[in-house]
Amino acid sequence: MNWPTKKLGKTDLRILVLAKAMYMRGCVFADDKDEISRMLAIHTFDNTAEVVLRLLAKVKNITPEKTRGRWEFHDLLRKVCDEEVFKDQIDALHQQRNRVHHAGDIPAIETIAKYRTHTEDFIKNVCKKEFGISYKELSLASLITHTELQDLYKKAEWSFEQKKYKESIEFSEEVFHKTVFDIADIFSKAGTLTGYFKGGNELSEIIKENYAEKYKDKEHYGLAKELSKAVLQLGQAATTMQFLDEYRVDFLEHRKRVENLEQIPKENLKDESMRSLRFVLNIILKWQGENIL
Repeated sequence: MNWPTKKLGKTDLRILVLAKAMYMRGCVFADDKDEISRMLAIHTFDNTAEVVLRLLAKVKNITPEKTRGRWEFHDLLRKVCDEEVFKDQIDALHQQRNRVHHAGDIPAIETIAKYRTHTEDFIKNVCKKEFGISYKELSLASLITHTELQDLYKKAEWSFEQKKYKESIEFSEEVFHKTVFDIADIFSKAGTLTGYFKGGNELSEIIKENYAEKYKDKEHYGLAKELSKAVLQLGQAATTMQFLDEYRVDFLEHRKRVENLEQIPKENLKDESMRSLRFVLNIILKWQGENIL
C-alpha cells in the first residue's frame, strides 16, 4: 500500500481501512443469521457506508449547510455520492436501518445478503473512482501494531487475494500460533493465573517445578515429574480458553479448518478462508486493545 495516496493522507486512509474492517464485522453478523445478528448486520453496513460518505465529504471539502452545521444522512448522500445506482442502494440500506432501529423490523436473510453486496460494491467503487486505489489494497494488517504479526497477516491476506485459499488458512494458523505462543505468550500468562487462583494447596504444591524431587529416590520419580507437568499444562490449557472470550467458537471452527484442510469442498474454501482471516484479526485486535500483545 502506498502511504499516503494523492488524495488521502495516512490518517484518512486508516479511516478507510477501519471502514473495511467494520464492513467485515458486519459480515460476521450476517453469517450468524439469527434475528439479533441480522439487525446488527444492517446497522453495521449502514454505519460503514456513512463513515465512507463522511470521509468523501472531508476529502472533497464539502461541508453541510451553515443553517444546520451538521450532516443529515440524506443530505450527505445527495451531495457526496455522484452515481445514482449507489445513491439508491445506500439510501435503501439506510431506510432499512431505520426500520430496524425505530420499528424493530427483523430483516430477512435475503435482505441481509443484498445489502452486504451493495455495501461492498459501494466501498470498492469509492476506492477506485475517488481515491485511485483498489479495495484489495486496504490491508487490514495495517490495524495490527506488532510488525512481525502485521507482516505475517499480510501473507495470509495476499494468499487470499491470489485465490490460494488453503495457503491463506495455513498462514492464518501461523499468525495465530505466533501470537499465542511467542508474542502474547498466552500459555505463560495462563500459568500465572492457574498458580494464583489455585483453589487449594494441593494444586499449588503439585505444579511446583521441584515437586517431583521429593520422590527422586523412588521408582515412581519419573511418573511424578510427568504428572506435575501434566497438571500444570491442564490448568494452562483450561485458563488459556478464557483469553478467547467470545471468540471461543471461532477458534474451534478455525482449528477444524486447519485439521481438515484437504476435506474442505472447493466451493467452500473462499468463505472458510475468509472466516479464518477474520478470526485471527479479531483476536489480535482484542488482545492488542487489552495490552496483552
